[in-house]
Amino acid sequence: MRGYMAKRVAGGLGALVLAGAGLGTASAAGETEQAGVLLVSKMSNQCLEVRGGNLGDGGSVAMWSCTGSPGQRWSRSDLDYRNDHSGKCLDINDANGATGAGLNQWTCHGGSPQQWFFNGSELRNANNKCLTVPAANRFNGAAVVMWDCVGAADQQWQIG
Repeated sequence: MRGYMAKRVAGGLGALVLAGAGLGTASAAGETEQAGVLLVSKMSNQCLEVRGGNLGDGGSVAMWSCTGSPGQRWSRSDLDYRNDHSGKCLDINDANGATGAGLNQWTCHGGSPQQWFFNGSELRNANNKCLTVPAANRFNGAAVVMWDCVGAADQQWQIG
């Protein structure tokens, strides 16, 4: 009985640690409930995700069929979006403010390349450019870049 109780207490503490870190909580069935939201393209109904379960700085961010996996879930913290799987922030590559700049994930630092806000259904960065799926690409693996906000279908997002 003591071993059973120790496992139950340890499991409960693990759930508290995960909940405190904003990474989710363990359910009675052992499944993890995610805290973050899906960032869904209204054009394609695909989700923004960190590709390949990458945990490192510079991990590629692209579009993929929505599965609800931790790599597709983003938790809001102040002005940034943190990936539930890696804990890293949605980031503009090399702080590039130019049209066409790519996106990745990076250790959260609070700088402008990691500051995001919704303006209607446009997801804008602090440099006032919009998260865009170039050429209205609807296929898995489609790139995402920063582009001048023009209200186009490939710049429309929703929280899922």
